[in-house]
Amino acid sequence: MDAAGWFMLGAPWDCSGSARGEQAAPHAFREAGLSAMVGRDVGDAATVIDRTDRDERTGVIALSETVRAAHALADDLAVAMTDLPGRRPLVVCGGACGAHRLPSDLRRIDAPAVVRDPVAAGRQAAAELAGTGNGVVVAPRPGCAGSRVARCGDVPPAGRPRLGSTRRRGRATGAVASTRGVSVADFRPDLDPTGDQATRVLDFLGRTLP
Repeated sequence: MDAAGWFMLGAPWDCSGSARGEQAAPHAFREAGLSAMVGRDVGDAATVIDRTDRDERTGVIALSETVRAAHALADDLAVAMTDLPGRRPLVVCGGACGAHRLPSDLRRIDAPAVVRDPVAAGRQAAAELAGTGNGVVVAPRPGCAGSRVARCGDVPPAGRPRLGSTRRRGRATGAVASTRGVSVADFRPDLDPTGDQATRVLDFLGRTLP
């Protein structure tokens, strides 16, 4: 990973509004050394969600705050990308919501496709992006929302790979030259009191990203 080519933007985001731990993810990764791995750390977007009420029509928890936070993240990301031309964003979202508020022109390859055949996924990304001028965002989600008994990162949600296999598969997609950014989500520092799993994620990013 070429530090000079990246910047970090934190998004302390907890989709449930229950302060269960996800919003501390940017701080946890900074404590593990992420700021030193990038050329610039531009701080955190105003994405903290405190409400827990559920919108009656859509069923979304804290809908108005979620919309506000999404706009705040998008605005701060746009400013940083303008101010830091040539550098890719590494966005640490905490909760998963932030990972889905990305530019609509970006093409995506979902986790199950990467799990099934990482080499094919990498080739697909390269083929789709060849000559288009667009980019791809790699969005590893460590799955640190499992049982408190299990180690963070060892019990990912269904359809997503474990961190160890994500490391192997990531090399097939993360090293694509047209990677425009990375979003890390679904990480709960309260399930990683020693910081060991945060360190594993940073090791994965350092070995995988261009």
